[in-house]
Amino acid sequence: MEEPLLEIRGLAKRFGKRSGRELAPWIIQDLTFSVSEGEFLTVIGPSGAGKTTLLNIIAQIDVASGGEVRFQSQNVLFPLTVQGRLNAETRTRAEMLIRTVGLGGFENHYPHELSGGMRKRAALIRTLVYNPPVILMDEPFGALDAQTRTQLQEDLLRLWNLGKKTIIFVTHDIAEAIALGDRTLVLSRQPSRVAGKHAITIPRPRDVRGIMTHPEFGALYQRIRAQLQ
Repeated sequence: MEEPLLEIRGLAKRFGKRSGRELAPWIIQDLTFSVSEGEFLTVIGPSGAGKTTLLNIIAQIDVASGGEVRFQSQNVLFPLTVQGRLNAETRTRAEMLIRTVGLGGFENHYPHELSGGMRKRAALIRTLVYNPPVILMDEPFGALDAQTRTQLQEDLLRLWNLGKKTIIFVTHDIAEAIALGDRTLVLSRQPSRVAGKHAITIPRPRDVRGIMTHPEFGALYQRIRAQLQ
C-alpha cells in the first residue's frame, strides 16, 4: 500500500492558561487522519472546531500540544516551499495557469483594476505557481456571492485537474465539500476529533452548478449534516 503524503497522528492542541482557570480547554484532541498524494480532501466541521488551527499546525505556523504531523520524505523541505522561486520554469507555469482560468491579457493589470472574482483567480494562481507538495485552503470562497463562488469552484477544479496537487480545503458549506472533494472529513465539536469520513464517488469531471441534482448527492449531504449536529 502506498505511503500517504501526509499523516496526522493523535494530534492535540490547546492554548496557554487562561485567567482564573488552570488550563485552557482542548481545541483538538486525538485527531488522526491521512491524505494521499494528489487527493482533494475537503474538511468540514462546526464553528469553533479548530479547522483553521489544524491548517496552521500542518503549515507549521502553529505548534501542536501533542501528536505529530508527518510528511512523506518532506519533514525538512516542506517549509521551504513557501520561499520564492521565480525562474523560467515558474514563469511558464504561471502563464499556463493564467490562460487556464481566462485571465490572459490581464497579466499587467493592478489588483484594483480587476473584479473581485478575477482577484481570487489571481490568488489561486499565486498559490499554485510554486508547485507546493500540499495546498492548504481555509474557506477561500466564503465571502463571495453565489455566482462568483461557483465560478471559482469550477476554476479551482480545472486548475487541480492539470496536475492533481494534494489539497486540504476547509469549508463550512456541505455542498461545496461534496462538489470539490475526493473525500470529506467531518470534524466534531471541541475537542475536535474525526466524526466521519466520506468518499465522494460522484464521477469527475463534475458539474458544480448541477451537483445537487446528482442521484448520490442527497443521501451524502444528509449523512454529513447529521454528523455536524
